[in-house]
Amino acid sequence: MHRVRQEGDDLTPEPPLPWSADGRSGGRGYYLRLDPVRRMLWSCVRGGPGDPGQWPDWSNDAWWHHLDSGATGRLGLGPGLVFRLAVTARHIAFTRVHPDGDELILLTAPPATGSRPEVGARLPLPAMSGAPRRGGTPWDGVQRRAVAASPGGNLVAVSRGGHGEVHVFDADKAALVSTLGVPTPLNDGGHLALVTPGDGAHADPVGR
Repeated sequence: MHRVRQEGDDLTPEPPLPWSADGRSGGRGYYLRLDPVRRMLWSCVRGGPGDPGQWPDWSNDAWWHHLDSGATGRLGLGPGLVFRLAVTARHIAFTRVHPDGDELILLTAPPATGSRPEVGARLPLPAMSGAPRRGGTPWDGVQRRAVAASPGGNLVAVSRGGHGEVHVFDADKAALVSTLGVPTPLNDGGHLALVTPGDGAHADPVGR
Protein backbone atom coordinates (compact mmCIF):
# COMPACT_ATOMS: atom_id res chain seq x y z
CA MET A 1 0.00 0.00 0.00
CA HIS A 2 1.51 3.35 -1.04
CA ARG A 3 1.31 6.19 1.46
CA VAL A 4 2.32 9.82 1.88
CA ARG A 5 2.45 12.19 4.84
CA GLN A 6 1.26 15.79 4.76
CA GLU A 7 3.86 18.31 5.90
CA GLY A 8 2.51 21.81 5.58
CA ASP A 9 1.42 22.25 2.00
CA ASP A 10 3.54 19.35 0.77
CA LEU A 11 3.08 15.59 0.56
CA THR A 12 6.11 13.50 1.53
CA PRO A 13 6.28 9.87 0.34
CA GLU A 14 6.79 7.18 2.97
CA PRO A 15 7.83 3.55 2.49
CA PRO A 16 4.94 1.45 1.17
CA LEU A 17 3.28 -1.11 3.42
CA PRO A 18 3.44 -4.70 2.11
CA TRP A 19 0.33 -6.84 1.84
CA SER A 20 2.35 -9.76 3.24
CA ALA A 21 2.03 -10.38 6.99
CA ASP A 22 1.75 -13.22 9.52
CA GLY A 23 3.32 -15.68 7.11
CA ARG A 24 0.66 -15.02 4.48
CA SER A 25 1.75 -13.50 1.18
CA GLY A 26 0.54 -12.80 -2.32
CA GLY A 27 -2.65 -11.21 -3.50
CA ARG A 28 -3.82 -7.64 -3.82
CA GLY A 29 -5.69 -5.43 -1.39
CA TYR A 30 -9.08 -3.89 -2.21
CA TYR A 31 -11.28 -1.26 -0.58
CA LEU A 32 -8.98 0.33 1.96
CA ARG A 33 -10.94 1.61 4.97
CA LEU A 34 -10.03 3.89 7.88
CA ASP A 35 -11.15 2.70 11.32
CA PRO A 36 -11.53 5.74 13.63
CA VAL A 37 -12.20 3.59 16.73
CA ARG A 38 -8.94 1.65 16.73
CA ARG A 39 -6.92 4.00 14.47
CA MET A 40 -6.36 1.15 12.03
CA LEU A 41 -6.45 0.62 8.28
CA TRP A 42 -8.38 -2.37 6.93
CA SER A 43 -8.54 -4.05 3.56
CA CYS A 44 -9.29 -7.41 1.97
CA VAL A 45 -6.40 -9.09 0.15
CA ARG A 46 -7.55 -11.34 -2.67
CA GLY A 47 -5.41 -14.04 -4.28
CA GLY A 48 -5.77 -17.19 -6.33
CA PRO A 49 -6.51 -17.95 -10.00
CA GLY A 50 -6.53 -15.08 -12.47
CA ASP A 51 -9.48 -16.55 -14.38
CA PRO A 52 -12.68 -14.85 -13.11
CA GLY A 53 -14.58 -18.08 -13.76
CA GLN A 54 -12.61 -19.67 -10.94
CA TRP A 55 -13.77 -17.09 -8.41
CA PRO A 56 -14.96 -19.77 -5.91
CA ASP A 57 -11.27 -20.65 -5.48
CA TRP A 58 -10.11 -17.11 -4.77
CA SER A 59 -8.47 -16.67 -1.36
CA ASN A 60 -9.46 -13.77 0.87
CA ASP A 61 -7.57 -12.36 3.85
CA ALA A 62 -8.44 -9.51 6.16
CA TRP A 63 -5.43 -7.16 6.19
CA TRP A 64 -4.94 -4.58 8.91
CA HIS A 65 -2.38 -1.97 9.94
CA HIS A 66 -2.30 -0.11 13.25
CA LEU A 67 -1.45 3.55 12.65
CA ASP A 68 0.08 4.09 16.10
CA SER A 69 2.01 0.89 16.76
CA GLY A 70 2.89 0.13 13.13
CA ALA A 71 1.76 -3.48 13.57
CA THR A 72 0.39 -5.21 10.48
CA GLY A 73 -1.44 -8.52 10.18
CA ARG A 74 -3.45 -10.84 7.94
CA LEU A 75 -6.25 -13.24 8.79
CA GLY A 76 -7.85 -15.80 6.50
CA LEU A 77 -11.55 -15.33 5.72
CA GLY A 78 -12.19 -18.24 3.36
CA PRO A 79 -12.57 -18.79 -0.41
CA GLY A 80 -14.97 -17.09 -2.79
CA LEU A 81 -15.93 -13.45 -3.29
CA VAL A 82 -15.35 -10.96 -0.48
CA PHE A 83 -16.39 -7.58 -1.81
CA ARG A 84 -16.34 -4.84 0.82
CA LEU A 85 -16.07 -4.43 4.58
CA ALA A 86 -17.67 -2.31 7.30
CA VAL A 87 -16.46 -0.99 10.66
CA THR A 88 -18.51 -1.22 13.89
CA ALA A 89 -17.63 -0.14 17.41
CA ARG A 90 -16.20 -3.56 18.35
CA HIS A 91 -16.13 -5.61 15.15
CA ILE A 92 -15.13 -5.53 11.50
CA ALA A 93 -17.72 -7.05 9.17
CA PHE A 94 -17.11 -8.83 5.85
CA THR A 95 -19.53 -10.70 3.60
CA ARG A 96 -18.37 -13.78 1.71
CA VAL A 97 -20.22 -15.16 -1.32
CA HIS A 98 -19.58 -18.80 -2.26
CA PRO A 99 -21.55 -21.56 -4.05
CA ASP A 100 -21.49 -23.61 -0.85
CA GLY A 101 -23.21 -20.81 1.09
CA ASP A 102 -22.84 -17.10 1.86
CA GLU A 103 -21.94 -15.72 5.27
CA LEU A 104 -21.35 -12.60 7.32
CA ILE A 105 -17.94 -12.75 9.00
CA LEU A 106 -17.42 -10.71 12.17
CA LEU A 107 -13.88 -10.06 13.37
CA THR A 108 -13.45 -9.10 17.00
CA ALA A 109 -11.29 -5.99 17.10
CA PRO A 110 -10.61 -4.69 20.62
CA PRO A 111 -9.42 -1.06 20.71
CA ALA A 112 -6.50 -1.84 23.05
CA THR A 113 -3.08 -1.36 21.46
CA GLY A 114 -1.39 -4.69 20.89
CA SER A 115 -4.58 -6.72 20.57
CA ARG A 116 -4.96 -8.79 17.41
CA PRO A 117 -8.19 -9.31 15.49
CA GLU A 118 -9.77 -12.77 15.46
CA VAL A 119 -12.77 -14.32 13.76
CA GLY A 120 -15.56 -13.96 16.31
CA ALA A 121 -18.52 -15.30 14.34
CA ARG A 122 -19.60 -16.64 10.97
CA LEU A 123 -23.32 -16.10 10.39
CA PRO A 124 -25.12 -17.70 7.42
CA LEU A 125 -26.89 -15.44 4.93
CA PRO A 126 -29.95 -16.48 2.87
CA ALA A 127 -29.08 -17.42 -0.69
CA MET A 128 -29.56 -15.03 -3.60
CA SER A 129 -31.42 -16.49 -6.59
CA GLY A 130 -29.19 -14.53 -8.98
CA ALA A 131 -25.91 -15.24 -7.21
CA PRO A 132 -22.76 -15.89 -9.27
CA ARG A 133 -22.25 -19.51 -10.31
CA ARG A 134 -19.22 -21.72 -10.75
CA GLY A 135 -17.66 -21.17 -14.16
CA GLY A 136 -19.19 -17.72 -14.63
CA THR A 137 -17.79 -14.36 -13.65
CA PRO A 138 -18.88 -12.83 -10.33
CA TRP A 139 -19.44 -9.41 -11.92
CA ASP A 140 -21.70 -9.44 -14.97
CA GLY A 141 -25.42 -10.21 -14.80
CA VAL A 142 -25.32 -11.54 -11.23
CA GLN A 143 -26.38 -10.34 -7.81
CA ARG A 144 -24.09 -9.29 -5.00
CA ARG A 145 -24.30 -7.95 -1.46
CA ALA A 146 -23.61 -4.59 0.15
CA VAL A 147 -22.55 -4.28 3.79
CA ALA A 148 -22.76 -1.21 6.02
CA ALA A 149 -22.05 -0.37 9.66
CA SER A 150 -21.14 2.57 11.87
CA PRO A 151 -18.02 2.79 14.06
CA GLY A 152 -20.31 4.36 16.67
CA GLY A 153 -22.65 1.38 17.01
CA ASN A 154 -23.07 -2.38 16.99
CA LEU A 155 -25.42 -2.95 14.04
CA VAL A 156 -24.44 -4.36 10.65
CA ALA A 157 -26.69 -4.19 7.57
CA VAL A 158 -26.29 -6.68 4.69
CA SER A 159 -28.34 -6.53 1.49
CA ARG A 160 -29.70 -9.51 -0.42
CA GLY A 161 -29.25 -8.42 -4.00
CA GLY A 162 -32.24 -8.98 -6.26
CA HIS A 163 -34.64 -9.71 -3.38
CA GLY A 164 -35.21 -6.22 -1.96
CA GLU A 165 -34.15 -7.27 1.53
CA VAL A 166 -31.71 -5.88 4.08
CA HIS A 167 -30.69 -8.11 6.98
CA VAL A 168 -29.73 -6.27 10.17
CA PHE A 169 -27.43 -8.00 12.66
CA ASP A 170 -26.31 -7.15 16.18
CA ALA A 171 -22.56 -7.71 15.95
CA ASP A 172 -22.12 -7.81 19.73
CA LYS A 173 -24.67 -10.64 20.02
CA ALA A 174 -23.75 -12.25 16.68
CA ALA A 175 -27.45 -12.47 15.90
CA LEU A 176 -29.98 -11.38 13.27
CA VAL A 177 -32.32 -8.75 14.73
CA SER A 178 -34.45 -7.74 11.74
CA THR A 179 -35.06 -8.18 8.02
CA LEU A 180 -36.20 -5.05 6.21
CA GLY A 181 -38.10 -5.06 2.95
CA VAL A 182 -37.52 -2.18 0.54
CA PRO A 183 -39.49 -1.18 -2.59
CA THR A 184 -36.60 -1.87 -4.98
CA PRO A 185 -34.85 -5.17 -5.77
CA LEU A 186 -31.43 -3.83 -4.68
CA ASN A 187 -29.84 -5.15 -7.85
CA ASP A 188 -26.07 -5.64 -7.58
CA GLY A 189 -26.56 -5.35 -3.82
CA GLY A 190 -27.64 -1.72 -3.95
CA HIS A 191 -25.94 0.94 -1.84
CA LEU A 192 -26.19 1.03 1.95
CA ALA A 193 -25.13 3.52 4.62
CA LEU A 194 -25.48 3.14 8.38
CA VAL A 195 -24.66 6.27 10.38
CA THR A 196 -24.46 7.07 14.09
CA PRO A 197 -24.18 10.76 15.09
CA GLY A 198 -20.61 11.62 16.07
CA ASP A 199 -19.22 8.25 14.95
CA GLY A 200 -16.12 9.80 13.35
CA ALA A 201 -16.87 8.17 10.00
CA HIS A 202 -16.60 11.51 8.23
CA ALA A 203 -12.83 10.87 8.16
CA ASP A 204 -13.44 7.96 5.78
CA PRO A 205 -14.86 9.29 2.49
CA VAL A 206 -15.20 5.84 0.91
CA GLY A 207 -18.80 5.03 -0.05
CA ARG A 208 -20.55 3.38 2.88
